[in-house]
Amino acid sequence: MRRLERVYWHGDGTLRQARLSHLRLLLSSPTLHTLTLSNVWLQADATDWDIAAAGLRTLRIDFSHQVQNRTRTEPAFVEAHLACLHSVLASLRPRLESLTLSGYSVRLSSLAAAPWPSLRVFSLTRGDAILDVPWSTFIDQMPSLTSFTVALDRGETPMVIFPDAATAHATPLSNLRHFTISFPHPDDPIFPNLPLDLHELALRDTPRYYTTRRHWRERVGFEPILSCPDVLRIFTALTATNLSALELVYLEGPEEFQMLALLAQSCPNLILLELHRYPAEPSLPDAWYHGTLSIPVDAIAESLAEFRSLRVLKLNLRFTDYEVARFVGTIPVDYWDRLAEFLDAQALAVALRVPWIKTLSILAWSRHIMCWYTWSVHPGGGAQALQVVYEDIYSESLDACADWSYY
Repeated sequence: MRRLERVYWHGDGTLRQARLSHLRLLLSSPTLHTLTLSNVWLQADATDWDIAAAGLRTLRIDFSHQVQNRTRTEPAFVEAHLACLHSVLASLRPRLESLTLSGYSVRLSSLAAAPWPSLRVFSLTRGDAILDVPWSTFIDQMPSLTSFTVALDRGETPMVIFPDAATAHATPLSNLRHFTISFPHPDDPIFPNLPLDLHELALRDTPRYYTTRRHWRERVGFEPILSCPDVLRIFTALTATNLSALELVYLEGPEEFQMLALLAQSCPNLILLELHRYPAEPSLPDAWYHGTLSIPVDAIAESLAEFRSLRVLKLNLRFTDYEVARFVGTIPVDYWDRLAEFLDAQALAVALRVPWIKTLSILAWSRHIMCWYTWSVHPGGGAQALQVVYEDIYSESLDACADWSYY
């Protein structure tokens, strides 16, 4: 294994465990740089758990929701896995630079037990991790942290990173350039304490809210995403002058255009903007098809014209329903052709007001999955009109894991 650089180890989704000795053999390769474990449960098969991994710099451990659900009735099984994972991470601490963990594979106190001197990128996604110590205790152990992602399922209360301003002031964040958080608390003291050189910020949902909104509205009785007043409070406290990429998920309200104006004023150097706007009251199914859709596209586009540095614009304005395919037996024969024409018209309406952007994407349902329909925007010369050219679609689920470094 002299030239082994990357390993992708995919489990079969059952409760079978991988032996720690097999993992130790993989990590013994001096050239191994990146290891991805997907649906792989660990099992101790020796008393000596020490692992030598001189070359490994990036570790990703991920479990699908289906596998997570199977383990809810197996606490002893999960505890055995967590004990093995603790030993693996303890051996990797000195040199590991990037760590991604799914929610059910980690206990925060285990991560905070000792320093991570080289860790620059940390991501905790999906599920509801065991948060048995404050976040500040863990962040204190990562002096080189540049990218911090906490994208967990929503619990009973919003996610809070710092409980008070004193804790936020005392926690090292000066190197942070990328921050992602799902369902944040608008008054979290982390926002006024984010560094001036923060480049990328995502205030989002996990999983995407269009997949769970019916549950929240009908069973829980409230909407967990940020309201417009929430966003106003965050960006009143946050210094975002150097922000170049922003993803924002919010619930529309009377303060929406005041909010967009503040964003434009606060983020003068924004290059990429991704907005997921949810109407206060969900539209009737396929309102766009019946001509009853009441989304103020023109007014939103006028507000976006204040973002003078913008080059990449991504809009989820809830034009289509989630999982249109469920109603395949009732979809009119001209549905997809008319949807393409409708989206082309919306793209042109937006681009005419923000003609300096290079790429515009609109999230809508395709025949199989929610996708970003994408257009390139080309300025016209002389009397020639602006050209908005349809390019392609790409999956929202894949995009959720994309690196923003392309722009």
